[in-house]
Amino acid sequence: MGMIGYKSEVGVVALAAAAVVAIPFVPRGFRLAAVPLWAALSRMVASGSTNRARPASHKASAEEQKRSPFVVRPDMEIQDRPVAIVTGTNSGIGLHTAAGLALEGYLVVATGRTKTVADIAVRRVHAAAQRKRAADPKRYEHCPETLFVAAGVVENDDFKSIRAFADWFKKRFASHNLVLLVNNAGAMQKALTFSRHNLQIETTTAVNFLGPMLLTELLLPLLEQNGGGRVVYVSSEAHRAGQMFVEAAQSGARLAGSLKGRLLAAVKAVNSGKEGASGPLAGAEPIANFRRYGMSKLLGTYYTHHVARRYRTAPAQSRVVACSLHPGCVVTNFSNKLLGGEHALPARIFRSVGLLFFKSCEEGAQTTLHCAMCPKEELELEYPLPAKKGEAATKKPEDAVSRYFVECSAKTHSMLLPCGWDVEEAENVVAWGKGLIGV
Repeated sequence: MGMIGYKSEVGVVALAAAAVVAIPFVPRGFRLAAVPLWAALSRMVASGSTNRARPASHKASAEEQKRSPFVVRPDMEIQDRPVAIVTGTNSGIGLHTAAGLALEGYLVVATGRTKTVADIAVRRVHAAAQRKRAADPKRYEHCPETLFVAAGVVENDDFKSIRAFADWFKKRFASHNLVLLVNNAGAMQKALTFSRHNLQIETTTAVNFLGPMLLTELLLPLLEQNGGGRVVYVSSEAHRAGQMFVEAAQSGARLAGSLKGRLLAAVKAVNSGKEGASGPLAGAEPIANFRRYGMSKLLGTYYTHHVARRYRTAPAQSRVVACSLHPGCVVTNFSNKLLGGEHALPARIFRSVGLLFFKSCEEGAQTTLHCAMCPKEELELEYPLPAKKGEAATKKPEDAVSRYFVECSAKTHSMLLPCGWDVEEAENVVAWGKGLIGV
């Protein structure tokens, strides 16, 4: 059942397999003509689902306006705009997430690792949004024509940078309403490295888990105001690596869901500095880089559970909702770094051929945009299914987790592996992480 969530990935593989099977039966004279047909179909399938969640316009029904995160009008001034922070907006999914939100009427704070990178990101977000509006002017006829995008500096593995950003944001936007934080920035390293700002902490752990957690913790008091906001964490199906390597260490034994502290022990072991790093996550082999990346994304999802559960009983006017998501297999800058750099021949070939099988960055942003703008009821806590078919589900508060989205739809039960439901491990991991970042 889990594979159903991979709408675009499975569809492309199935289409390729069908083409291989069918090609011997195609007359030779038509085989050359069949190639562009297959390519067009593959590109269409690879694009995946399109976000349809949007703020209600001022002309929408009262019911639509009630369910909407806010009501958009063409004449919205800057002080009327809800504020969204999107990290990692210089390129890729983050850039197109920021552009999509700005078009819909949000005041977007687009972050980069340095002031120069953030300023470049703002220009790119403006350009991407203007291209999108020009391509479909009717879609945005009820949205404000003026875009408001501000630059912010956040370096995820530099906790001083994150605290400085939070202080700057609170002063700069004191009179505005923060409604959305998208923790998009992430990284996968080519080798085992440690943060230059925190020499004991492995870089992937810092960038993908600890940094987003610190930023969120600092901004939650603002998100609680004026009806409560939302936190969206861009995770990955690579979170499955967190369970896979523990299972491998247990001689392939399939886990029922409880990691019993083994993941936390491995995370602590690798986050012990260059000289002290040990355990299954400290390997130098290429697959170890993927394990560390997948582990960090699982930890980010754990923290998202923690945030969602924290506000489970909060009053509606201050309740923050949270979710995580898999954007799909996307042709981003990750591939450039792993294939020798942006201008390297393997990277250029992958960017061209890859779009036959994977999503573009704009397509990869669709699930993030859905989570950012869908009605809040779509982000309610999820509970485990009954152990046996036909039994009634028991909704125990201690078992609840945040929802996990794939292809613009909640796929928590089908796509989140048992390790992702391990609330005890999640809370222990979060407690360890909070100790490191000092919150």
